[in-house]
Amino acid sequence: MSGEPIPPLLQVDVARVLAFMALFVAMWVAICGLLAQLGGWSTLASRFSASGHVEGVRKWLVSADLRRPWNPLPVNYSNCLKITVGAQGFRLAPIFLFRAFHPPLWVPWQDVASVTEVRALLLFPGAKIAFRDISPILRVWGSAGRALRDTCPPALLVRR
Repeated sequence: MSGEPIPPLLQVDVARVLAFMALFVAMWVAICGLLAQLGGWSTLASRFSASGHVEGVRKWLVSADLRRPWNPLPVNYSNCLKITVGAQGFRLAPIFLFRAFHPPLWVPWQDVASVTEVRALLLFPGAKIAFRDISPILRVWGSAGRALRDTCPPALLVRR
């Protein structure tokens, strides 16, 4: 066995594999950066940088979307966010794989203009968050959206 040549299909060009891996990582990071710009995460991050630990209701694998007024298509974050909702505000962060150009956010309730109850296709409940003096609109779906609606100050809540 040791003297037999390796069949061509099993031969691996290590340089090509490493080049592919480097290109894949570079493309992943570039796409994360583009999505952060298109959806508005970068705008939110410039104003709402998170630091430290937040007490409150924690939800994992949260789905949300973020959109700017000039962009008709939202950037969807399907099952890739973590959120902590507390009495002072909420913390939002993507899971590790999507963290490039998406630093964790801490949004105090005083910087929220409104929390509106929304539904997608009449079935999926959520919350639409409008921010004071900043343009992106955040919609959070499922139990995390419910936690936002239940925890926000009553003056911010808009029911449909």
